[in-house]
This record gives sequence, C-alpha cells and structure tokens, in this order.
Amino acid sequence: MKHPALLIGLAAVLVASCSKTPIEEPIPSNSIVYTSSDNNIVTPYLASALDAKIISISYKDGKGTIAFDKEISTIGQNAFSNRMNLVSITIPDSVTGIGAAAFLKCPNLTSITIPESVTTIGEDAFFDCSSLVSVTIPNNVTTIGIAVFAYCSSLPGIIIPEGATIIDYGAFYNCSSLTSITIPASVTSIGGKAFFKCSGLASITILSKTPPSIFADAFTDTNDCPIYVPAGSIDAYKTAEGWGDYSERIQALSN
Repeated sequence: MKHPALLIGLAAVLVASCSKTPIEEPIPSNSIVYTSSDNNIVTPYLASALDAKIISISYKDGKGTIAFDKEISTIGQNAFSNRMNLVSITIPDSVTGIGAAAFLKCPNLTSITIPESVTTIGEDAFFDCSSLVSVTIPNNVTTIGIAVFAYCSSLPGIIIPEGATIIDYGAFYNCSSLTSITIPASVTSIGGKAFFKCSGLASITILSKTPPSIFADAFTDTNDCPIYVPAGSIDAYKTAEGWGDYSERIQALSN
C-alpha cells in the first residue's frame, strides 16, 4: 500500500508542473498575425489605410498580433509599406481587398498568407519585396495588377489562378528567381513587360488555345526559354499580333 503523504506530494508536484506550462491565448478573429526580424512590434506605415481601428499591437514568444475593434475588410494603400522588420504576415479571412503598394518595399518579408476571401490586389502591392519566397494568389483574383510582384527577386514560383483574366503591365517584372510559369486558359491579356527580365525562367506554358492579347516586351529577357502552347494552336500563336517576336520559341505542349 502506497503512503498517503507520498501520493499527496506527487499530486502537488504535478499541479505545480502544469501551472508552469504557458497557455496560448486564442488569436482574435479581427486581427493580423505577423513575425518580425528583431522580435519587436510591427506598426503600420499608414494606419488610416486600414478600415478598422487598432486597439493593440503586441509581440510575444516569436509572434505578433495587431488587433482591431472590428473585422477588417481592407488593407489599403501603403498600409504596411517600407516595414523593414516585417518577416511574415497572415491576413484574416474577413479581408476582401489589398490596396496599391500595401506592402511595397518590405525587404525582409519572406511569406504572406492571403485568404481566399480576397478578390482584388492593387498595383505595386508587393513591389520590391526582395526576400519574398512564399505567396499564393487567391482563386477569386481576376486581375494581377500593374507591378504587383515587380522586383520580387527571390520568388521561386507562383501559381496564377485559373480564374485570372488579366496579367497587367510589369506584374512580374524582374522576378529573376522564377523558374517556370503556367498561364491558365482563362487569361485573355498579358500586359507589356509582364515577365520582363525574369531571367531564371526555364519554361513558359500557356494553356489557352486562343492566343491572349500580348503587349510589348511581355517575355523579353526571359532566358530565351521555350513557350509551350497547345499543339493545335502553334500557327495561331506564331501569326497572332504581338507574338511574332517569340515565334522561334513557341513549341507544342505535351499531353
């Protein structure tokens, strides 16, 4: 038979041990979560570009939280531009739009989580985020705007959603680490210099049987990589307006 005092002592030890275990508080739904390079808080460049009032900004145990007085639906123009210590950010599901230059020139931003609720991303939104390696364009975004990812020179790949219709001027300008790109059949227009100086590209795949409209220098300085199109559309591409500059690179897409 075990001694009662021993059992009581053991119980006390277990209770004390459990009391030392930190309890992680749930993240409020009306919040933005982030990490920083210096373990300090990240403050918005332009708080007025957020459509909810900030009630607290905190950073603890390697994670930061910006809490609002209500659900936030828009991260507006220049909201987080030039945030030198921003490393990663998770945008809440309530957000539907990201404004122009919202994260412009955040040099240490490596990843951003954008919810499927987002339908618009403004021009220059991630311009010159030179360390960005992980981002997903939501399926409901139909236009990849002007210079949205320009100078994201560390970005190794990107999936263009099947519902996208426009890749605008300079959208991926000088994304020199991109190794391949697939343009879905839904895209009807590829803007000037959309992929200009994407010098790491090894292949470009275009799924539309009908050549999209294309503007000057869309695929200039892209390592002269092959441009794969549906087999039955090779002649259509080679003779379509604007595609003549790339005629020697156009090849049949394998099934």
